Amino acid sequence: MKNITKILSAAVLLLVSVTVSANTTDSLCRDTINGKIVYKYQVKKSEGLYRISKNFGVSQEDILSLNPTLKNEGLKLGQTIYIPAVEPFDSSQYVIHTLEPKETLYGLSRRYGVSQKDIERLNPQTVKRMEIGATLLIKKKTVEAPAAQPATISEQTETTAKAEISDNSDYSENSEISEISEISENSENSEKFENSENSATDSIVISALPIRLAFMLPFMTDAPKRDANIDRFIDFYEGALIAIYEAQQQGQRFEIYTYDVQKSDLAVQQVLGRGELQMMDAIIGPAYPAQVSYATLFAKQNKIQLLVPFTQKVNGIEHTPTVMQFNPSPEMSAQVLVDTLAKRREDIRFVLVDANDKDIPQSVKAVHQALSDTVFEITNTSIKDILNDSLGLSLSKERENIIVFNSEKYSSIQVLMPKLLQFAASYRITLYGHYSWQSEKIELPIIYTGVFHAMEPAIKGHFETLHHHYFAHDISSTLPRFDLLGYDLTRALIMQLQQCTRQPNEQLTEECMSARIKGIQSDVMFRRVSEQGGRINAAVNVLRTDKEP
Repeated sequence: MKNITKILSAAVLLLVSVTVSANTTDSLCRDTINGKIVYKYQVKKSEGLYRISKNFGVSQEDILSLNPTLKNEGLKLGQTIYIPAVEPFDSSQYVIHTLEPKETLYGLSRRYGVSQKDIERLNPQTVKRMEIGATLLIKKKTVEAPAAQPATISEQTETTAKAEISDNSDYSENSEISEISEISENSENSEKFENSENSATDSIVISALPIRLAFMLPFMTDAPKRDANIDRFIDFYEGALIAIYEAQQQGQRFEIYTYDVQKSDLAVQQVLGRGELQMMDAIIGPAYPAQVSYATLFAKQNKIQLLVPFTQKVNGIEHTPTVMQFNPSPEMSAQVLVDTLAKRREDIRFVLVDANDKDIPQSVKAVHQALSDTVFEITNTSIKDILNDSLGLSLSKERENIIVFNSEKYSSIQVLMPKLLQFAASYRITLYGHYSWQSEKIELPIIYTGVFHAMEPAIKGHFETLHHHYFAHDISSTLPRFDLLGYDLTRALIMQLQQCTRQPNEQLTEECMSARIKGIQSDVMFRRVSEQGGRINAAVNVLRTDKEP
């Protein structure tokens, strides 16, 4: 299971900008102690030293050094303490170095023109050991430049997702440094990726103003017990950060706000009540339908783009023009299936199993409805007929027989497979299935619809190279991959915000928003659900596990 605190810390360096919330420091008085600027801060209810240190982006030791009485007396409500002022991290002033065999602090100090003490101060773990493959943050030697170069990195990144940890955690104050490795911008993989149609478009558009994105995801950092299912949202966030990083490398500036909204409707409402949310260009999330309803209302009231990655049905999308739903509706998927097969309708017979069952899932109902409006040859059978070896009465010797069961779960029909295989010796049988069936060992051909497609190895390999450098854990092998989902959707959203507007606050143009944007694992191609409604992804693929007849 992934350590969310380490991942959020790694995210800070990946976005190459660390700042304290403006709401935290703007209203505070400043003072000077030993020539260094400090804040005067009044302790609030239920605040501990750890919480304060994380809110200000400093270590507990830094606070204790300015307030030595805290070591014995502790914090008190209303007490005024000093907090060291931290300047934003400017990546242009630092080098991220990966340790090679036989390298020493002395050699690194000579190589980069800095003192060993400077290296140790930024990388205290080096005092104990120099581990091969570890990464060090090294401040560049200051030199006089003929002219200041324009910044190409984010001016501000605010991470408001909390990263509380227990006392026995293996997290260290410098774990974010050890998570990151230097990536060569001239690498072969990078060149391949930049030239691919799955990457940037032919003409890169850089927004004049920073793009403001807010992530509302259930990281569950405060949960006493971790839920393994939450890892998929962490994967999604990591992929999104890589998409942002790549856009930064092209010169786009960002302001990123990240909120842990857990599984709580109240948490979403509290976040939406924050003033900065009204200034966003787009919000990504939340994950759960009830939470999405609150975000949809907020998006409508404030005319903010809301990208919903996980929910299959967004209540209110019919009258909220700024909502974008990634998952296509069952009706849209069914219509794409029918339209795709229409050219072969003379060679196909659909066999509907227990079509009158009241508990049929919506995805299967949608297929039944779409077929009812076509000229496909359709017949009906039942599970009882299959078990009684009567399926042959519903099959055609001359046509491909596509059997549509009344369940999305393969486990519900698995017991029927021996019977189906017997008939497959004499008939052409194909199962209408679902994306999740890919992981099953099914000996019959399957046809299904989905927003995911086959991945090009070179492009996928480049993404995984970046992921390996920036995050210290194995990549999930479960399909669909949520890290690729986060990358594809965030990258597409950035491109739309860059290319579909030409002036600040200008509405996204319809023609631009409806263009298909290719991704590593999935494409996006949004279509309006109604004249005044939002958009649903129409980039649906019809896939088979065998070669198409």
